[in-house]
Amino acid sequence: MKKGILHVIVVMALLAACEDEYFPEGFLPYQVEYMLTNDSSRTWLVTGWEVNGDPVAMASCSDSLRLGFEVITNDSIASYELRYNADCSQFDTTSIGALTASGSNSFTDSLYFERSNGTIRSMYVKELTSSRLSVTYSLNGSLVDQYLVPEN
Repeated sequence: MKKGILHVIVVMALLAACEDEYFPEGFLPYQVEYMLTNDSSRTWLVTGWEVNGDPVAMASCSDSLRLGFEVITNDSIASYELRYNADCSQFDTTSIGALTASGSNSFTDSLYFERSNGTIRSMYVKELTSSRLSVTYSLNGSLVDQYLVPEN
């Protein structure tokens, strides 16, 4: 009987240890912002993405996408998308908005981007380390998943 109870306790402990956590707990919002910007400016390369679960082909340089985050002042971070133009000779830059990491005492799970017109777009963070970023967001009625690595 004791062996059975011990077995159940061990199994429950293992199940609890396998709980899905998409990013390390305990980060403060400013620490998340630091990882995204590397304390000044950082560009993240999209290495893969899916729209509604279907992979998006990234066959040429014009298909490549980068997300950039740059500290403007101590409490202001600009975010933007970088895509090559049609002949892949230079980047076209599109502002995403001013970045804010969610939470007050600890990072919760989202990044908010406020545009100059006041609209706010959010991205749910599935994974965040200093070497990987994985986000999900809604765009024009589609669910987009992006997987990124830092370029600098």
